[in-house]
Amino acid sequence: MPPRKKVKTDALQEGPTAGLRRSTRTSSKASNAASANTPPDIQPPVTSVVKLRRGCLKDIPNFAIEIQLMIFGHLHPQDLFNLSRMAKLFHGFFLHRSNEALWEAALKNAEDLPERPQWMSIPSFIHLLYSTHCHNCGCPNIRKVEWPWFAWYCSKCLSKVTYESGDAFHQLSGVGCSIRVVDVLDSVEVERTDATSRTSTALLANGPLFPSLGTQPPEMPFTPNVAMIFKFGESTPSVAKNGTISLKNTARKACGMDGKIASLHEYHNLDVFRIVKKLTETGWKQDLDFLGPYGLEWMSRLPVVRQSGKLTDKEWEKVQTALHTFLDETRSERLKKERSTLIKERFAELDKALLTHCVTIPRDMTMDCRPVALDLALQAELEPVANAPSSETVTQETFAAIVPQLVTSWKAEQRQALQLYLRQFITAPVPHGVNVLDLAIAIFYPLPQYSLKEVQRLRYPYLLSLPFFRDNCAGWRDFTDSHYASPARPNSNSRPCDPRQLQHKAVEVGIKWMRKIVTALGLDPDTATFADLEQCEARLRCLKYAKTKGKDCIYTWESAFAHTADNDTTSRYSRNKYPRSVHHRWSLVKKAEMPKVKECEAVAHALTVDSDCVWSCALCVDWKGRGKGGKVREHLISEHNIADANGAVDDGTIFWSPIHNKLKKPAVQL
Repeated sequence: MPPRKKVKTDALQEGPTAGLRRSTRTSSKASNAASANTPPDIQPPVTSVVKLRRGCLKDIPNFAIEIQLMIFGHLHPQDLFNLSRMAKLFHGFFLHRSNEALWEAALKNAEDLPERPQWMSIPSFIHLLYSTHCHNCGCPNIRKVEWPWFAWYCSKCLSKVTYESGDAFHQLSGVGCSIRVVDVLDSVEVERTDATSRTSTALLANGPLFPSLGTQPPEMPFTPNVAMIFKFGESTPSVAKNGTISLKNTARKACGMDGKIASLHEYHNLDVFRIVKKLTETGWKQDLDFLGPYGLEWMSRLPVVRQSGKLTDKEWEKVQTALHTFLDETRSERLKKERSTLIKERFAELDKALLTHCVTIPRDMTMDCRPVALDLALQAELEPVANAPSSETVTQETFAAIVPQLVTSWKAEQRQALQLYLRQFITAPVPHGVNVLDLAIAIFYPLPQYSLKEVQRLRYPYLLSLPFFRDNCAGWRDFTDSHYASPARPNSNSRPCDPRQLQHKAVEVGIKWMRKIVTALGLDPDTATFADLEQCEARLRCLKYAKTKGKDCIYTWESAFAHTADNDTTSRYSRNKYPRSVHHRWSLVKKAEMPKVKECEAVAHALTVDSDCVWSCALCVDWKGRGKGGKVREHLISEHNIADANGAVDDGTIFWSPIHNKLKKPAVQL
């Protein structure tokens, strides 16, 4: 490497000299190449400077008072408020007490302002109306004023200066007994809405607490943000009665506040009323009526409504665009509700048509096992009529033409479904001419949670009137909330009658219990029918009950099954277990004991109109009532002029309803 070159300086330079850096041939070449490739400097374009005129309004305070009044007398209070906030000079000028006449003149130009409270100055009143800054932290663009407190609060400050009413009373619950009354001069109701519900919570002012201010509310001016606790004696009647007293009316009356809050709210909602009026004129009247007070209040909280000013044509277009989605959803909900109401009305007409077709006078028990309107909802022939367009009129006469076919089809479907269901457990051949549903063991025992144990109700066709056949089940997908007939459901768990509600294990065990009872009576369970059981005079004893309880109880065939079901130890909430009962072993009562048994049954099985059971009237289309309390006697006298109520039971005018929950022939004790 060649030796470095030395740099020679001819003369000393003034000022600080820069240090010499070492250089090499390689760096020198790179530097020269970079300088050769550097483009020439381009001069930026010269921009013209715009001179703004500032301070053009600074001389207004120097004008003569007559000229100032002439100018300010034509301004709106909001314009005067904005002018007072432009500079310190204007702020001091307009807020001076001597210039209050300027504000009074401006107030006369506004016709839509509420009446100013007497205790509030005009500048403070105008500031409350038009200022959008938080009164606590100064945050701008606050959209909501808390009218009961006469203040603007942002969301952060509102949580700091307030507390919920529930928390307040919880904190004050540990105060001594001398503190009897807790109240606040004003509170704010805050609605919290989620997807399913809307709740209100009172926010109370978080101010200093005064434990004792005397025995009576003082006459004092309205002071917000102060919660007061008054100490009253035990002898105060208003306090001793319910332990509470309200101070709101007293405070407002003392400071002349009656009606002022309502006027301020009225001014606050002026923009909302203008928007509602415009929407009514443009064809949204029915939807606004559907919203109601709560819906309109919810709409008033939308940003486009809260920020709206004078409804010019341009502003109105913005409001319409912003509210388009909200109004469309409201209209959709309204139409959906109207359609649901129409479906309910049509199914009510269908119920009337079913009652007219299925019930004739005199009525019997089988007529109460008719289908209800919701049971036919899955019939394909019904949907074109019940789900017709809203413009068509559908009445009871409209359904009368198709009801006979619908009822016949429904009964055939239910009978066939129950026959196939029983064939899973009754495999023996059925005697010729006997239906499997007529066998003595053909009962449909439900789960213990339904508390059904009467054999008469658990056989066909009477079980079709039971409510558990119409309960909802998680496994069904043919009748969902989207079904056209779902609005006609009495409750959310209702659905059309369906044998799939039965539980296989419960029905299987119920048939086994009944088989043991029929065998103990001396009958063949594979061939005996219910008619044979009705004619059977034999009685049974429960071997388990006589051994454990030491009581000699005699049972008929129906009370024997009820006794077994009563001792079912399966959990009421278990749907996948076999029912268990140890009271299923029976012995036949000897013939020598039967006379004594008959004597006891003559008393225990006596049936009168005052028995505590549900009765049906054969002379009425659809009347039911309990015998206890004299309702049946009153009905017979008032509607049919029948004084002999017990005679009406004997001749069949009054008969047991299929929905009864009492045994006709209970057990007797020897």
